[in-house]
Amino acid sequence: LSFVNFHQLHELFTPTPKQLRTIKWEHDPDGEIVTARFVASNKKPYAVSFLFPDAAPDEIDPWDFFPNLSDEVTDAARFVEFELMDEGEYSGKQGIEGTGASSEVFGLVMTTMQQYIKRYQPPILYFQAAEMNRRSLYKALLNRFLQNMPGWKYKVKSPGKFAMYQPAKINQVGIEV
Repeated sequence: LSFVNFHQLHELFTPTPKQLRTIKWEHDPDGEIVTARFVASNKKPYAVSFLFPDAAPDEIDPWDFFPNLSDEVTDAARFVEFELMDEGEYSGKQGIEGTGASSEVFGLVMTTMQQYIKRYQPPILYFQAAEMNRRSLYKALLNRFLQNMPGWKYKVKSPGKFAMYQPAKINQVGIEV
């Protein structure tokens, strides 16, 4: 990205203080899911959930990115799932196509990920692109996001699988990153 494009991307995906106040955190009783909920300016509610690997979809796991992870690192990794809510309930819709607030929503999703990392310090956050045409956008967002997260990197696996990780935490157990 050029400086101008990066600056435009930064402005476009940076939530306002008012938008940040809409983020509400919840924890499930078992401790396997932490969810951030927010309502965007389009009046639609969204949820960003951070799932224990056993609760994540079968088609993606931390080993896709690091085949020799220790159990300790695997258990601390979290799958990130983003959903449009329907009257407070999960809709199963994992995308923002046609909602009218995509840049705002992506900014809030990235902010919840940053807040989660600061609060829980996972070694790996991983997710997949629900809309395959968004892969290049996700890469650009990850590049922007990681500029504010020293010590973090990302990996991409086909088709549309992404992981953000902290090499220092993975290296502690002897995994080459």
